[in-house]
Amino acid sequence: MWRLLLIFCLAGASVAECLQFDALIQDAKKKAEECKEKTGAQEDIESSVNNLQVPTSPEGKCMVACVFEEMGLMKGEHMDADAIYTFVKTSAPNLPLGLSMMASVTITKCTQGGSSSDKCENAAEFLNCIAQAAKANEQMLTAMMG
Repeated sequence: MWRLLLIFCLAGASVAECLQFDALIQDAKKKAEECKEKTGAQEDIESSVNNLQVPTSPEGKCMVACVFEEMGLMKGEHMDADAIYTFVKTSAPNLPLGLSMMASVTITKCTQGGSSSDKCENAAEFLNCIAQAAKANEQMLTAMMG
């Protein structure tokens, strides 16, 4: 995740945008710590984020759902594509067109899953999809930037 932020910043984002992303990341980390406590999850949040690893325990999956709920990105048991699009546009209004298109395609793809009635499973499935796309996009952006 932090690697993607660095690539985004190197791809033309302003310093202010990069600092704004850092503030968003810090807020998400705070929410994750609170949700970890609420759910009793044992996962190491920092390691999971840095390595793009999705929690596999029931408590870890519910921690993910809790964070998404706290961020307003879930509607009921499912991820809310409209809220996620709005979050991305608000968080990075000057996102370069190529990155914006990648984000849009990824959000569309990843919100189509999650057919379960279990919000924890749906949140983990969404996060896994996003993590896989992030890994692929990071490799592509790294190759493009030489």
